[in-house]
Amino acid sequence: MRKAQRQQAETLFGQLEEAHIQIKSDVEQHHIEQALDLLKDCQDSAAAIGTFIENIEGEGHPTVCLLEEYCELVYQLYEELFSSDKEHNAKKVHKLLRQQLIKAENSFKWDIPTSTAFS
Repeated sequence: MRKAQRQQAETLFGQLEEAHIQIKSDVEQHHIEQALDLLKDCQDSAAAIGTFIENIEGEGHPTVCLLEEYCELVYQLYEELFSSDKEHNAKKVHKLLRQQLIKAENSFKWDIPTSTAFS
């Protein structure tokens, strides 16, 4: 992966982390609709990162698999927030999102070499 491509992906990972903080805040303040919108955006962004990596590194890359797991978690949290009127644990939502994203981000950092070749 070229350095510029790596920086693009790192920016997207950073934006996901910021979205997680906002989701936590929205859930704490009972702004569930806003949290749901952000969860959709997180899923779209993670899918975009996964497609980006897959196009460069090929199918079945470990980072892509972890991003797919992240998307599944986002979907589950979305369904839970959408279909339940009970009180939601914002810290738990944030922790689950953060843990799964860290796994994908670490895989990205360690499993994808930076290319210095010009093409």
